[in-house]
Order: sequence, then C-alpha cells, then structure tokens
Amino acid sequence: MKVLLDTHIAIWAVSDPTRLFQTERDVISRANSGVYISVVSLCEIAIKRTQRRSLNDPISLHVEEAVGLFNDANFEIFPLLPAHTIELQRLPLLHKDPFDRLLISQSRVEDMVLLTRDRLIRNYLN
Repeated sequence: MKVLLDTHIAIWAVSDPTRLFQTERDVISRANSGVYISVVSLCEIAIKRTQRRSLNDPISLHVEEAVGLFNDANFEIFPLLPAHTIELQRLPLLHKDPFDRLLISQSRVEDMVLLTRDRLIRNYLN
C-alpha cells in the first residue's frame, strides 16, 4: 500500500506525532510500498509560510526544514506529473482548495491512499 499524506498530516507526523490519531499512525506504519509527500504540499507550506500562516499548526516550518524532516522520516517526495493535471480537470468541484484538489488527483492516478482529516477531500474518496 502506498500512502500519500495530506499536508497537515505530513507536518504533524514529523513535528508533533501526538497530534495524529492512532489509526493514522497505523496507516503510516503499515505503508509497505512507501509514504509519500507531494511536491504540492511543499508548495502549500511555502506559500502559507510566505503569507505568515502556519497551517493551523503551532510549528511554522520553512520548506527546507520540512524537507529535512520528511527525509529523516523516510517519506518520499513525490513529483507533480502531467497525468495528475489531466485528472485534476476531470474532478467535480466538490472542494475548491487547489492544493487539496491536486493531492486528490495524484492519489487517484497513482492508486495511493490519501491520508487526511479533511471531510471535503473524503467526498472524492468514497
């Protein structure tokens, strides 16, 4: 099973794992085909950092810090590919956040489990 982490889950996993539910920790530990962080999440971190936002997290990471923490956790950085953008234009507009829509597209094209708490994202996964 390949697991793609939503940006919030990814940040919590490396900065404050106690914020993760036990079920989320279990999914990450059982990901025998890898745990992935999308380059889309890195863009989201960078943009929200520039906007002085911290993803509702007490720790406001710089992208360089995030990449280092993700590497230390053996999470793989996953690129954005043309096939993901083709899937993006096929998605119904149930969620307006472009970062989340790109993560949904990636998870669908790559047959990854998208680990998230975002209820709007879950509408695409059911």
